[in-house]
Amino acid sequence: MSKLQKRIIALLVIVLGALEFLYIATHGAHAHDYKTFKTWAVHLYQHGLGNAYTIWNDYMPVYQYVLFAFAKLAGSEGAIVKHIFYLKIVTLVFDYATLYYIYKWMDKRVDYLVLLLISMLNIGFGYNTLIWGQIDGIFSGLALMAIYYAWKHNLTLSLLCYVLALNTKLQALMYLPVLGLLYIMMPNLNVRRVVKGIAVALLLQALILMPFALQPEGGLSLLWKQVVDSFSRYPTLGENNFWSFVVPVDTIHVSDAGVWLAGLTYKQVGLLLFMGSSLVALMPLLKAAYKKWILKHENVQPAKDVLWVVCSLIALLFYFFNTEMHERYSHPALFFLTAYTFYTKDYIVYVAYSLVYFLVQEESMRGLHINHDNIFLFHPLFIAGLFGAIILYLYYRLYKPLNPLKGT
Repeated sequence: MSKLQKRIIALLVIVLGALEFLYIATHGAHAHDYKTFKTWAVHLYQHGLGNAYTIWNDYMPVYQYVLFAFAKLAGSEGAIVKHIFYLKIVTLVFDYATLYYIYKWMDKRVDYLVLLLISMLNIGFGYNTLIWGQIDGIFSGLALMAIYYAWKHNLTLSLLCYVLALNTKLQALMYLPVLGLLYIMMPNLNVRRVVKGIAVALLLQALILMPFALQPEGGLSLLWKQVVDSFSRYPTLGENNFWSFVVPVDTIHVSDAGVWLAGLTYKQVGLLLFMGSSLVALMPLLKAAYKKWILKHENVQPAKDVLWVVCSLIALLFYFFNTEMHERYSHPALFFLTAYTFYTKDYIVYVAYSLVYFLVQEESMRGLHINHDNIFLFHPLFIAGLFGAIILYLYYRLYKPLNPLKGT
């Protein structure tokens, strides 16, 4: 790339960045979510971080720190309410920091500014953060960083990132099997490294929980109740996924506790489908672990493009088969597919996922004020079908053309 091209791209990034900031300053976000964020931020401003869970609050501790810092920076209840949409900037910073990790992990095959520019122009990439105003980019970025450091054999940094991801959103649990397999494949793994990594991770966890533990009204128990309740907070089939093919009604209003198949509930069948399909996706990592521990091969780990496909599939399968799913729950696939696409130049899956991820969010939020009733793209069966097609394509890429293993 010539110097002139780089300057033009840098200028476009600056212009788009300014437009994004202008959009944040002048446009709203999901009304219910930001009404809730305002309530929480004001409560934290009045009562302190440790009292975050003395009112109803279903977000994990890391975002309480973000809200508390924002509230203190705002300096008054009026300023909190007036400037609440600037919270989007925090997630946007994580989005672009994660892109930098992707840029490094791709061996810098694509210039960071090019990656940034394409992502800025991709409404499927930016909708969640800029239009919806949600925080999935934070936990997704931290999960990618945890897997990046695990692939780089840095156990301690990986565990630290993963602790932060879990303390941002519990959906990060989906990557526990991936990380566990990567950890046991690390070369020169010994008791000292494991103990050090776990000790540092536990210290970080203790520091995160300390303000709530010191709260005299049972802040830690209130937080734990939030964690437990989160596993059945939205007991429906979800929307725009596998269940759209199963139930010929609006799935968001169907309880997942109903018995469906062989005496099992919808929720139980969904979990079984997710775990079974994930096991198939994890097979390259399981084979690598088998070679290391049973066949005693040294320095065996999955190729990075294989790992990105596996991680993309895990997020997509999590959303596609489980009940209680909301439109944003496949978000981590966005980052892993970005890495895979621009490393392998397999652009079709990036375009397809960007489209379906935009559709599933816009269909729910209606942030662009489009008349969805006359556009077949927003039909639940089309969206669910496109998700399914992307999953099948990734399985094909995982088992057909890609070489599952290579030496480090």
